[in-house]
Amino acid sequence: MTEKATVTLLEGVFYEGPDGTLMVADGPRGAASVTDALLELEGTKVILLAHHLPPDPPDPARWGGGCCMYEPSGECPVGHHERKGYLYTFKHAGTLECRGSKWGVTTDQGRHEPWLESLVGHRSQIVISAIPDVEDLKAKLNLDEQPKTLEDLEARITAMRDLFVQVNDLKEKL
Repeated sequence: MTEKATVTLLEGVFYEGPDGTLMVADGPRGAASVTDALLELEGTKVILLAHHLPPDPPDPARWGGGCCMYEPSGECPVGHHERKGYLYTFKHAGTLECRGSKWGVTTDQGRHEPWLESLVGHRSQIVISAIPDVEDLKAKLNLDEQPKTLEDLEARITAMRDLFVQVNDLKEKL
């Protein structure tokens, strides 16, 4: 569980590394391991977004609006050769977990697994927003009790200020 809200962004052309690891050729950072980024947040409450990312504006004449690198080969494992306008999208909020080699987000409604393999050979994006547990924050701020001393009040004000700073920092990252 994270105490601070964070945003992890992986964007670029996704590919399978020599050891089978999902990688992304991320412009500013170079090659990055998707597994390593997910491992940092395993067990954390997150909002996970994974999707194909065509150029802006998308090119309707190109497969996936221009995100599919398989177009020159004539066949795409995701099916762009049959449905050229298709764009994969996954978005769920819950606890990020890995079972075996499959990542997923567990919610009260069950487990939801992103089809990360569909990103291979495509310009895509994964955004992972780690969100602090609201009940944990409420407990830390001790909102259910009235402050008994000036020190208690000062501690609560400091904790609230820190929370607002975190929210503002997250807003700036988005």
